[in-house]
Amino acid sequence: MIKKKINCWEYMGCGLEPGGKNSAEKGVCPAASDRSFSGINSGKNAGRFCWAVTGTHCDSERQGCFSDKRKQCHKCDFFHMVAAEEGTQNLRTKFLRFVQSSQGEKSILKNLSLKTFRSGDRFVFQEKKTGEAYIIRKGSCIVLVEKNGELHPVDHRGEGDIVNMSALFTGEPSMANVEAETEIEAWVIKKSEFEAIPESDPGLWKFLTEIVADRFDSKRPTSYRTIGKYLATDIIGRGGYSIVYKGIEIATKKNVAIKMIRHHIALDSDFLEKLRKEAEIINKLYHDNIIKVFDMVERYRTVFIIMEYLEGESILEKIQQDKKIVPHFAINYLIQSCMAIEYAHNKSILHKDINPGNIMVLNNGKVKLVDFGLACYVQDDDELFDGAIPYLAPELIKGEAANLESEIYALGISAFEMVAGKRPYPEENQSAFTRMRCVQEIPDPSLIVPELPKNLKQFIVKACRIDSKERYPNIGEAIKELRYEEDQISLGIKNIDIIAQTHIGLVKPSNEDRYLVRTMDDNALLLAVADGLGGNVSSDVAAEITKDRLSGLKYLKPGKEAEDLDTFARDLDLIIHNKAQADSGLTYMATTLACVVLKSDMIHWLNAGDSRFYILRDDQLLQITQDHTLARILVEEGRLKPEDADEHCSSKILDQCLGYGMCDPETGSIRVKKNDLIILATDGMYKMVKGKTILQTLKANTTLEEKIEALMNSALESGGEDDITLVIAHIKEILT
Repeated sequence: MIKKKINCWEYMGCGLEPGGKNSAEKGVCPAASDRSFSGINSGKNAGRFCWAVTGTHCDSERQGCFSDKRKQCHKCDFFHMVAAEEGTQNLRTKFLRFVQSSQGEKSILKNLSLKTFRSGDRFVFQEKKTGEAYIIRKGSCIVLVEKNGELHPVDHRGEGDIVNMSALFTGEPSMANVEAETEIEAWVIKKSEFEAIPESDPGLWKFLTEIVADRFDSKRPTSYRTIGKYLATDIIGRGGYSIVYKGIEIATKKNVAIKMIRHHIALDSDFLEKLRKEAEIINKLYHDNIIKVFDMVERYRTVFIIMEYLEGESILEKIQQDKKIVPHFAINYLIQSCMAIEYAHNKSILHKDINPGNIMVLNNGKVKLVDFGLACYVQDDDELFDGAIPYLAPELIKGEAANLESEIYALGISAFEMVAGKRPYPEENQSAFTRMRCVQEIPDPSLIVPELPKNLKQFIVKACRIDSKERYPNIGEAIKELRYEEDQISLGIKNIDIIAQTHIGLVKPSNEDRYLVRTMDDNALLLAVADGLGGNVSSDVAAEITKDRLSGLKYLKPGKEAEDLDTFARDLDLIIHNKAQADSGLTYMATTLACVVLKSDMIHWLNAGDSRFYILRDDQLLQITQDHTLARILVEEGRLKPEDADEHCSSKILDQCLGYGMCDPETGSIRVKKNDLIILATDGMYKMVKGKTILQTLKANTTLEEKIEALMNSALESGGEDDITLVIAHIKEILT
């Protein structure tokens, strides 16, 4: 059993800790409350570093600064207990541990001299170069930072610790003073001797990695934890070739991740060259779905890679945790991964290691492609057998060079694993596994996942074809397959061409939008979009009810179209409200609705909420409906500029919708002209795409299919933060 490291108030029983029995009468002791010392010697606050804290309450007296009470504290049993415990603690970073296992011919201590320092001696001086470091054999010392003429204790070092390490690694001046607390015996190691350490001693270099890692631990002084322009805060991961820290860029306070390469790896010149190449490649890639590398710093005889800090988990971790990934989520992740691969390929770069472990999903649902360690330029592929073997395309196994088709194959295998929870081929026998995937197509994933959407199944099957020529010729085709939903139509009726499409976006787990295109009993054309509200599993129910009710609307009475639409909306508002009241699982559900009915040359429209009805006429985009939001009210009152309304936080607060039992919809009528474009859109489109881009896309000399695809792509490339629904109708002729 590991002995608990107790704090001074626990050892002394003084009762002066926060909430202690004597703290109300005598006050809380600074040793129990000064958080700036927390962690030193494994203590809480300064609980195991109390002798360095000014104004402590010990022996019923308030004490002075550390230099005034040095002699008294060093007679204390608690001080000696801590010194003894710290001499054996954390052997991972204690030099004595290495010494005890390294007494042969290569021992670094073989030719080192011993120095003795008396209690109170200062043997390292802030801002001065010494060219030597000290390995404490016996005794302990205190680290002091001088600021504005005052000395501030910041750390404590004991047996087995290295003091003034920067003299060895960088040769820079010391960042602090160091004074002997007790008499010290220390080995002296000079920079020239350190640099002569043989590269053939991997044990020592692994140890030095731990020494440097310990230097950047969060309990160390800030000055110790700086790496160029960056400050390391917490260790967040350890791998075979690196240790990763969370950190900040000091000037901007921006969070970063800092990957420190282990020293025995950094000695490998080929590996270092790969790192430099990886950094060079990623520096050329600036895409929302690709991790960013900001800097590469070579210090302390190793390399630090400064990169974007990501909060989330990999696809592999999600599979391990949940067994499978819901198809809607899988489509979302795959589309974003495709965008990253396509962008990199357009920059003539191949990732070469696409697999679930290298696809990160952030907490906001955004995907990041990471680890470009095997990446290369398309023209420079070295045909090496690189990458995770289960995801290698058959042609790579046969020795061919990597290409876009092999990237698509790896993503296809990853997609199979996402939805099925396993890879497509049995892998118990490696040689049989290798042969099988070169001659046998993957099994139909829908036999394992019967509810698999058709477009996702088709993507997986085509992406994993053995013959690379049968895969997608480009990433655009793969994205188009993944984005296709069966609830999508393109049709012409009489004098009008119509296209409509909805997309789940890149963040939400389900699509809460609905659209409807139909002719009514009197041959009038009805177009509508609805955006479900509620923020939970019921969010799409209100939109579905709305679509169902509109499907049953037979006609609008001539001359009373606006009145009929108003009545329809108010009745529907109560229907949704009453259904929500009757079912606790549907509480707060509601929906927006933008609906138009085209009769002859007149459009009669209805609006409740912030879905929109536009007309493109004579190269001008006219917004016919107005958003029922707080932003609109603020604009009308002169408290908000119209051009700022869409970006203002008040644009997210609706003052009208269907489902709360108090809807007051707006209705109107407008005459249409030949070549008008009628556009209905939910906010997932117009809040992600600038009005100028919408106008240019609609004006372009392209088909309706190309227009809607371009607008959908624009919304997704801008983040796809909401469901996206569009209905576009082209009036080719006016019929009377």
